[in-house]
Amino acid sequence: MTRLKHQKEFLNSNLIDHIKSKKHVKNKQKWLEMQQPQTQIQQQPQKTDDLNQLNSQFRLKTLKAFIEAGIPVSKIDSMRSYLEEISDCSLTSSTHLYSDIEILRKDEKQRLMNLIQGKKVTLIFDGTPHRGEAFGILVRFIHNYELKHQLLSFKIISGTVDYEAILGQLYQVVFEYRIERDLILSTNHQKTEKR
Repeated sequence: MTRLKHQKEFLNSNLIDHIKSKKHVKNKQKWLEMQQPQTQIQQQPQKTDDLNQLNSQFRLKTLKAFIEAGIPVSKIDSMRSYLEEISDCSLTSSTHLYSDIEILRKDEKQRLMNLIQGKKVTLIFDGTPHRGEAFGILVRFIHNYELKHQLLSFKIISGTVDYEAILGQLYQVVFEYRIERDLILSTNHQKTEKR
């Protein structure tokens, strides 16, 4: 028993002496310095992800604001430095922002689907023939006691559009926006007057 106690005391004293030695302190400091960059690198992606998400949200909000205001997206380039300065976020060039329009289109489509879901609607279509057909489909419905109109589809179709093509476009919109056929009150051809 005394022998074990003696060995334990010997190990403890040697360990304490080693921890107090200059060599141990120096090596411990080197080890801590080596571990420090790894900790920063591990924490950095989280900050980068948050920053990227913030920048991404700012880009989408800016793009949406320009589109809703009817300002060409290309004008973002001339206002970029000002917008970045007041927001502390970074934008990208308008050529890169054009790819984000699809994200906004999907959000807008979902918003419209939610808005017209379960409501009685009228589908309105019209086209303007000139070396092809610019063909649009609107939906008319009542929301909060107000008559609303929303563009659901706009396409340029080569050649003239016949009855079957019109019907095909209407079916596509009904399917795409999940409009229940029982809730479609009518489909109208909106004729514009020639001047």
